[in-house]
Formats: sequence, structure tokens, C-alpha cells
Amino acid sequence: MLVFELLRERAMTAMEEVNKRVTDLATTQRQDAHELYVRDEDAQDDRALLRAQISLLMRERRYFFSMTYSYEREAVIARHAWSRSEDRSTTLEATIRAQEARTTSLEAQKMPPKRNTTLMTDAAIKQLIALGVADALAEHETNRNSRNGDDSHNSGSGGRR
Repeated sequence: MLVFELLRERAMTAMEEVNKRVTDLATTQRQDAHELYVRDEDAQDDRALLRAQISLLMRERRYFFSMTYSYEREAVIARHAWSRSEDRSTTLEATIRAQEARTTSLEAQKMPPKRNTTLMTDAAIKQLIALGVADALAEHETNRNSRNGDDSHNSGSGGRR
């Protein structure tokens, strides 16, 4: 019996050892699994953050592409306007030089004005004035007589409306 009890005691000790090892192994596996879950959640959070950053960068890329295109278009328009301005300026400078040359030429050809040396007498001047006044009065009379008399400026052929 003693052997049986000794074997039984050894079996119990071995069983306690095995139970302790199984418990330790289960605890270690639980801790490892928890650590893996935490790392997985962190990795998912990191991936979500990276996706958000990539999405933002893609939107910014489209915006900056659009702005670059807009600035390049504006630069092309500005260069074209500058070129037209330069051409117009050159044309105007040539026109001004031609006008200056023409003016200089005309000034060189210009003759001094002729002076009227015929003197008029006071009687001749009074006669010219009287003739002008007589012509003006005659024209006034003609205009006054051509009206229909009541100064209404109509032809007189129609009735009142």
C-alpha cells in the first residue's frame, strides 16, 4: 500500500505540476492574444490614418494640378498680351516717327501767309455791313411768310386730333 500511496502522491504532484503548467500556458496565450488584438487594432488605426492622409493628398493634388493649369493658362495669356502690346507699341512708335517726319516736311514747305495790302475805306465797310443786314432781313421775311400764319407749323390739310 505504501507503494500505491507513493505512486498516488507522485501522480498528484505530477498532476498539480501539469495543471500549473496548463494554467500558465493559458494565461500566456491569453496575454499574447490580447497583445495581438491591440496590435491589430493599432495597425487598423494606422491604416485608416494613412488612407485619410492619402485621400487628402489626392484631393490636394487635384487642387494643385488645377491651380497649376490655371496659372499656366494665365501666363500664356499674359505672354500673348505682352507680345501684342510690344507689337502695338512698335507700330505706334513707327507711326509717330512717320508723323513727325511728315510734320517736319510740311513745316519746311510752309510758306509765310500772304498779307492783304488792300485798304478798305469806312464807306466800303459800312456798305458791306448794310448788305449783310439786308440779306438777313430778307431771309427772315421769307421764312416768316412761308408759315401758315398761326405759327402752328402744320400744313393745314388735316384736322385737329
